[in-house]
Amino acid sequence: MAFDVTGAFVTYLSRNSGPVPGDPDSRLPPDYGVAASLNDEVAELTLTFRAGSEYCCSELGCHLNLSEEMRWDRLRQDLAAIGVS
Repeated sequence: MAFDVTGAFVTYLSRNSGPVPGDPDSRLPPDYGVAASLNDEVAELTLTFRAGSEYCCSELGCHLNLSEEMRWDRLRQDLAAIGVS
């Protein structure tokens, strides 16, 4: 059975910040398009970089860097907040 876990990924990604055009000292969360589901132990994520939003770069590792233990912990906490252990 698949679970919609979009909310957890939206929360996780909201911690990212991108440049603000015309204001190099400011940062805002990018406007990602996010859709995510969890089926057994497989997560399927569609992450869309939307036109009109500023991003620091186009490297997936920068936006969804899960290689560091702390980042996995944050994602697990965000999943737990929507009832997924």
